[in-house]
This record gives sequence, C-alpha cells and structure tokens, in this order.
Amino acid sequence: MNARPPSSSRVELTPHRVRRLVLILVLSGLFLALARTLRDIATENAQPTAQSTQSAPDNAESSLAYLEDDLTALSAKIAHHPRRNLDQRATLAEVPNIPAMCGLSGLWAAPRGQWLAVQFNCEASAFVRVVHAQSGKVEEVGNDLGSDSLFLSWSPTGNEIIVKVDVVSNPRVYAVHVASGKAEQLPVPETTYDVVLTQNGKRMLYSLTQGLGFGSETWIADVDGKNAKRIMMEPNHIIAYARWSPNEKQLTYIRMPDSNIPFTVGELWMRDGAGENPVLLGEADAGHGYEPQWSPDGAQIAYVGRENKDNPAADQRAERLASNIYVATVSDKSLTNVTQFNESWTENPAWAPDGEYLAFNTNASGAMEVWVYDVKGKGLKQVSRGGHGRNPTWLPGGGKQIAAEPETPTPAPSDTETATLETSSTVEPSATETATVEVSSTVAISETETTTVEPAATDTPTPEIIVSETPVAVETETPVTGEVLPPSETPTP
Repeated sequence: MNARPPSSSRVELTPHRVRRLVLILVLSGLFLALARTLRDIATENAQPTAQSTQSAPDNAESSLAYLEDDLTALSAKIAHHPRRNLDQRATLAEVPNIPAMCGLSGLWAAPRGQWLAVQFNCEASAFVRVVHAQSGKVEEVGNDLGSDSLFLSWSPTGNEIIVKVDVVSNPRVYAVHVASGKAEQLPVPETTYDVVLTQNGKRMLYSLTQGLGFGSETWIADVDGKNAKRIMMEPNHIIAYARWSPNEKQLTYIRMPDSNIPFTVGELWMRDGAGENPVLLGEADAGHGYEPQWSPDGAQIAYVGRENKDNPAADQRAERLASNIYVATVSDKSLTNVTQFNESWTENPAWAPDGEYLAFNTNASGAMEVWVYDVKGKGLKQVSRGGHGRNPTWLPGGGKQIAAEPETPTPAPSDTETATLETSSTVEPSATETATVEVSSTVAISETETTTVEPAATDTPTPEIIVSETPVAVETETPVTGEVLPPSETPTP
C-alpha cells in the first residue's frame, strides 16, 4: 500500500497532470472571455433600457387634457399636464384657422395610444380633427369622405376613429385609421346616430332613429353586419350613449323622452352585455349630450344628474342647467352625489385610467373650470383657473414633454367665498316605472377652494385644451339604492 506524501512534499508533474493543468487553464480563459462578451452585450443593451426606464414614468403617467376657451384668437390650444402635477400647464398643440362661426364642442382621448379627437361645430356644418399628443401634429379626419363629420367613438385600440359623414345629404358611418387615413364603411343604417365596438373589434353596438316622434332602436351585430340582433325598441324614447362596461358583461345608457323639449330629465339604465335584464338606476340629465362613464374596473358609472328638474327655463336653455356629478355602484345599485354644488352647471365626468380620479367641469367658482375629485381621499381640487376650462379627458400616457407655461396668479379667496353646501334630492321615476332614489349629503369645502352658486351663462368662445391634480378634503356620504324592476315593468326589448 503506497503511503500518501506529506503536504510539504513536492508533487511530481507527470505528463498526464500537465495535460490536465493546460486543459483547465484553457477552459478558464474561454469562460473568462465568454463572461466579458456577455457583460459587454448586457452593457450595450442596458443603455437603451435605462433610457426607456427613465422616460417610462412620463409615458406611462396619465395626463388630464381639456379645452380652454380663447375669446379672441380663431384657434384652439391643447395643453397637457402630467397627472402627478396638475398645477403644471403646458401647450400640447394648437389647431389653427378655425372659422369665425365655429367652436369646439368636444374632446376625447383615445383609450390607447396618443390621439385626441376634437369636434368643431359650425353654423352650417361640423368637422373633426385629431391631435397627436407626442408630436402635437394636427390631422384632418373624414374630409375626403363627406362635407361634414361627427365624432361617434374611438375603436378600443385607439387606432381608428368612428365618424359619421354627410349627416344631412348622404349619411354614412366610417371607421378611419388615423395614421394611414384608410377608411372602412360600417354596414349600419343611415339613420344610425351612435356606434361603439367591442374590445376585440369584432362586434358593434349601435342606435338609430327615423326622426323626432319615431322613437329609437338599439342593435348588436358583427362589424360586417351579420348576426344582427335588436336589443331595444323604444317607440317613445331615445336611447343615448349605450356603452359596454370594460369587461363587456354589462352595458349602460341614458333613456330620454322622444319630444321636442331639447333638454329634459332622462333615466340611467343598465343591462347585461347581451342587452337583457334591464335595471333602472335613477334619473339623469338628458339632451345636453353627457355620456355615462364606466370606471376602469367596471364597478361604477359616473353621470350627470339634473337638480332643477322643475325649472322650465332649463328645459329650453342649456346654460340654465343646475347639475351635479353622481356615481352609481353596480354591485348594490346605490347612487352617490360626488359633487354637491348649489345652482351650478356641472358636467362632463371623466375617469382617470387608474380610476383614482374623476375629472369634470363646473361653473361653481364663477366661471366654467375643470375640477378633479380624488376618489379615495374624497377631495375636490379646482385645476383650471381663468381660462374657461371644459371637456376634460385623460390621455392614457404622458404627452409631449414640453416646458410648462407660467400660470396667471390666482388671488386667494376671501372668507365670503368659502362655502358649506348642503343638498338633498329625491330621484323620482317616470309614471311608467317604479323606483325611488334619495340623496342627502353635506360637503365642507376648505378655504383653499373657491365656490360660488351662481351658474355662469356664457357665450360659446373659441377653446383650448389642458391637463392637471391634488385633492381638498370633502365629505360625501349617503348612497342610495335604485330598485330593480320586475320584467313586467320594463320596456320590451
């Protein structure tokens, strides 16, 4: 038996051991070279990744955009502010050469991407423009399709805009790809006044009417017109803004009387995604064009409720409306008045993409301005000041990064401008329906906000678009339940 040599003894370098040592050294060198190569590749790839990571918050952070009227210039400015700093204001783009007898009537951000649609209404026509939030470029939409155009909706991808053209002479509805301009006519009747698509773009929900006194119908069909099914036929009512929930398991809409009264009181309804099982949620304003807004999680619906239901002047003149923003909760059918302004014109609710904020505009401060409601903190903040802000909408990601414009200093409100507002209202169903809804709440607005109860009757000036954030403590309570109607008391679909 061979004895093991002591540790201090020399190890004999046999040819076999030499070969093993050389092999180990070669392999070690190869591994080191490979590690350096992988490190260099990782470093090169990491640089763009780091840049995109740095810019990601701006691109991912939603921004609040809104119109801001300019009483003198025949142009419309679009400004953009990151949601994390709603006090910052910057011009995103400018829509030039607006005809003297035209004004902006709406602003809608695409659900994805960076497009904004702007509606212009003129004395004898209407037209749509789109603005890219990164480049600020203004594009015409549908001009080669007809003499006028009306915005109906965005496709779920945000790449196509649904417009109705030649509204009077030869009405048609198109899905227009904004970047390429390619247009595809949708197979809907010429009397169609509203169209939205499913998330996969394969089905559509549309409403149509033959005119005043003929009521309305609402249909679901494939985008090629096949498998059409009428889900509602209302001989005495108009169905306005039928909209699927984000998961398409429910749909909501405004049901308003088919009459020659331009501004009336309607009803907020909800059905399942197939258009069955109608449920009356409560009364809602009708005639002004306020679309009910699903929260991003589909748990709530924001809408405009009219407060001066018995005022005949408000039936004829839009600016005489006294209203507040309400939220209906889908699970228990409860209603909560998010705002409690007295005798103020409050409109256009718009959810932030994360559901944490609800923007709207109101003249509660004495002029029409954009405000934001903090859903979790129950706070209200006035965003625009002195610019007649309106039509808020949320870009799903940040727009073009540009330097902020200086804000006009706003004097601090006096003690007399601080108000505690109390409202109590009962939503009564029409004679043919059965539902009772009561709302009662008290709101204390801090001294940092200015509130006035006079509705401002203003002319329609040429507008501008903006974006902004930060809440003020407000107490809201008293949800109310809308009664689910039995099938015998609901309209026959």
